[in-house]
Amino acid sequence: MKRSLMAAALVALVGLLMFTSPTQAAISVVNIDNIVADPSPGGISLNYNVQQAGSVLVVGSYTDTMGAALKELDFGGNAADGAIEGSRTSMFYYLNPAVGNITISSAAEVGNSSGLVVWELSGVDLTAQVRSVVGVRGHESDSQITTIADNSFIVDVVGFNTSSTLDPDFVETAPDGVNSILTKMFDFDVNVAGGGGFMSGATAVAGPAGTYDLGWTVTFTNGDSPGNLNELAFAFAPAVGIPTPAALPAGLMMLGLFGVCRRHR
Repeated sequence: MKRSLMAAALVALVGLLMFTSPTQAAISVVNIDNIVADPSPGGISLNYNVQQAGSVLVVGSYTDTMGAALKELDFGGNAADGAIEGSRTSMFYYLNPAVGNITISSAAEVGNSSGLVVWELSGVDLTAQVRSVVGVRGHESDSQITTIADNSFIVDVVGFNTSSTLDPDFVETAPDGVNSILTKMFDFDVNVAGGGGFMSGATAVAGPAGTYDLGWTVTFTNGDSPGNLNELAFAFAPAVGIPTPAALPAGLMMLGLFGVCRRHR
């Protein structure tokens, strides 16, 4: 009987100690790069050096002269794993590229004043669903995105037509209102010769899985207004790390050990 009690206590104690809880790795931006297309009609390409294994490449694109957004993007001979598009702005992502140089390109003619911006992200769950949104509202955007995992990482781009060749100082962009969770990262003036467009990028770390406000406000200091405005965003789930032992209250631990020791005597 004593042996049975001791065995049961040991089994219970070992079960408590072996109970584990997963940890989450925070998603971070490893690097950002960009390119503007040559003024002559033709495709566009960016040679990017992948920094880390197991990362994700996220690309925002704007095409001006030819009018339509890019529908496809090639990653070293492979198609994107996901894509969304607006009127002139597109976003793509590519999972787990090999470390080293990769050519990101489109064979479609983009004309002048077109460009690509690439983020490299680390800490992404490569097997999880990626949520996305494409939004537009006049000269502003008030999009929302619904995440499916806690602490999801959002990459967001707003792209629009500037109607004329403008210096970046003539355009002001900012995450929209007090509810937007975005933090602006850059403005990208996509102008080469005549006409042109503009992209601004932002990121955010969401909290518990749910719906979050995005959105941008665009202001032209010369009184102009943006055309073909679209906001696009992806939400990536963070990777789950190696499980760690769950914390066991010290009092419970000592009580369990004391009980085992007494039965053992």
